[in-house]
Amino acid sequence: MKNDNTLFWKLLEKEYEMIKAYCYKLADNIENGDDLLQNSILKAQEHFGELRQTDKVRPWLYRIISNSYKSTFRKPWWKKVLPMSDEIETQLGTTNPSAFYDAKRKLQLAFDVLSANDRILVTLFELEGWKTGEISKMTGRSEGSIKMSLSRARNKMRKRLVSSSEQKPILSKSAEMRELCFVSKLKKD
Repeated sequence: MKNDNTLFWKLLEKEYEMIKAYCYKLADNIENGDDLLQNSILKAQEHFGELRQTDKVRPWLYRIISNSYKSTFRKPWWKKVLPMSDEIETQLGTTNPSAFYDAKRKLQLAFDVLSANDRILVTLFELEGWKTGEISKMTGRSEGSIKMSLSRARNKMRKRLVSSSEQKPILSKSAEMRELCFVSKLKKD
């Protein structure tokens, strides 16, 4: 496919809100999410000519974002500048801000123990609603491998939450994981 800027922007426009939300969820705050989004769009535009099928643009964009995130996350300084954003709380407009703050704090605590790869898998599956088959195609890994990685990531998150609290485990089931991620889904809607 030749490098057609008009076609690129037309295809990007369809996916823009979804990839923007994905970047924000990976980066944990708006500023870093915007940086990740901009860098990923630039990479995608630069390599658009390499995309063979336009119907595969969605997984192609998510792969570029995921790879950009992993590259950035490996850098030591990135780990030190991932504070949670207060803007999320004000944008949610709740009557009980302490519940959202508590959920956000627990979510951040749980995500802190994950590697970049695990964080991407959990974000795609739990927050973005991707099926394991879709993630498998995007990453080139088997569905069984994806399911195992998700299970291990949930266990790491559960252990972190249990060790930081004297309460019973918050993430005993996948459904409870989805409830914990509710705050992030509200932002998407």
